[in-house]
Amino acid sequence: MTTSNASPSSATPRRGLYDGYEGYRTPIDQDYRDVLTRGLVVLDTNTLLNLYRYTPEIRQVFLGVLIKLGDSLWIPAQVIKEFWQRRESAMSDYRTAAREFEGKVKSTQNDTLSAIGHLGNRLGLNDEHKAKLIKPIEDAFAQVSSSVAALMYDGGDDIGRTTASDRVLHALEPILKGRVGDPLGEEDHKKALAEARRRISAKEPPGFKDASKNEGHAEGDYLVWVQILREASKRNCNVLFVTADGKEDWWRSWGGTKHAGPRFELIDEFTSLVERRLFMLQPAGLLHRAANVIDASVTSENIEQARRVDAEQAGVPSALALRYEQQVRDAFARALDFFDPVIAAQPADFSFSAGEREIAVIVKYDARGRRLKIDSLLQGIRHLTTLGYGRVIIVCNRPPWFQLLHELSEQAPESVYVHWANPGDDDAINDAVLGNFE
Repeated sequence: MTTSNASPSSATPRRGLYDGYEGYRTPIDQDYRDVLTRGLVVLDTNTLLNLYRYTPEIRQVFLGVLIKLGDSLWIPAQVIKEFWQRRESAMSDYRTAAREFEGKVKSTQNDTLSAIGHLGNRLGLNDEHKAKLIKPIEDAFAQVSSSVAALMYDGGDDIGRTTASDRVLHALEPILKGRVGDPLGEEDHKKALAEARRRISAKEPPGFKDASKNEGHAEGDYLVWVQILREASKRNCNVLFVTADGKEDWWRSWGGTKHAGPRFELIDEFTSLVERRLFMLQPAGLLHRAANVIDASVTSENIEQARRVDAEQAGVPSALALRYEQQVRDAFARALDFFDPVIAAQPADFSFSAGEREIAVIVKYDARGRRLKIDSLLQGIRHLTTLGYGRVIIVCNRPPWFQLLHELSEQAPESVYVHWANPGDDDAINDAVLGNFE
């Protein structure tokens, strides 16, 4: 009989508690310290574009963190491509938001002064009494308008409209010098596009939530992912991916936390190919960790302000939007004899059966007076139609305008726009929606 002389230490290592379950390990400060100083910190497109959406103070703080990261900072070629494609649109966000708010303030002021005028007439007040009521209101609105104008100057108008006068570009250029990756070669790019489309069809992360985007844009997330995997493999290091994309094709949720960490599929793929660890944070999370572990100059107020921008860009619905969506669902339930809503493909919020047809419902709530983006809406409707939905209903608290109705009738005749501003009025749902099922 032959006896093995192999010692336990020379045998194949046995698996441990976290082997194969690395995604369940909660990162600690030391993990973030290691990846921020010796790993790869990758920014996505929206994280860079947020520099145009931040106030000057937050912008400088964020740039300061990027400087402190040094050679740990790295940007995929796909991110830079998207940055240039979307830069001009992002530049207008700050100005547009401020001007929309200023318009609302002016409208509210006119309504208030008109109401005071009517009140004064009904009470028989003379001009002196009316002036006493009007003066403090005019002063208050003037102060608000002045503050908004200052925000526009300090935040949006200091950026500059050309590359020569753009302060964001001036700051980023030296920071990103030598820290941008190479694009994929022609053959690798073709293979990546094919894989991206396969994953979108199979609903595999990342990027399947962009299925409604035009071809050439829907594949962007996967191209970023491929480039991250390649660079991490080349450097043999951990990666911290900082993304302002809040969709669930990147993030997993847990215990009420929507952005608890990377999806397990992404962690498994990263671990298998790179044999290192993958971390993810939103931009505000990067500021928080940088303040804690690499002594960056960041205040709690800076973090909170950045978090508000993150929430806006990630599409986190407000409490009012969530309430409106529930009211829409309730109205459908009252209007239909049988209503069993199910989760629908993006961008629909839910769907239900009406006879032999499956109906997708897109709910849009707008508290800021902004018009729906027609191109994006049409792309979403076309995507839902290709998936087999017999009709797409758009329910919105804002009335449609001529161009939107024209485009819907020409390009999406199977869609129905329902203006539903009064959740207490079920007739709006009954008449505008149920009538289309006859």
